[in-house]
Amino acid sequence: MDINTKGVWGIEPKFASCFRFTEGLAVAKRPGMKTTGYINKTGEMVISEKFKIALPFKNVLAYVKDKKRRGYINNLGEFVWKSK
Repeated sequence: MDINTKGVWGIEPKFASCFRFTEGLAVAKRPGMKTTGYINKTGEMVISEKFKIALPFKNVLAYVKDKKRRGYINNLGEFVWKSK
């Protein structure tokens, strides 16, 4: 999570796992969840936890896999390219 130089949490530690921020979003999973989503820098889940696989954003896209499809999403969580 995020702790500033004064030891104050920027985002409360409420996630079971959270990766570093890339392009303003981070892959995160809440305790007890089997799927992941994306949070913003305030800790708000902005792309719902529906992915079995979710990779960090790179060049405005992120590779994900859900129950039915896999491919790349934009920062709104919309599939922009799907593979079979």
